[in-house]
Amino acid sequence: ARYHAEKIIVSLDIEKKPFGYKLIRGKATSVVPHLIDQWPGSEKNC
Repeated sequence: ARYHAEKIIVSLDIEKKPFGYKLIRGKATSVVPHLIDQWPGSEKNC
């Protein structure tokens, strides 16, 4: 990932979060669309 890129792990079951990553617990089918809507340049943010 680029130096300033946000690194995210989406998981229902993870024991330890790797350093530098944000952990979001949930199903990717529910979480990922919400994350995309928040990204700059997404349709809902234009």
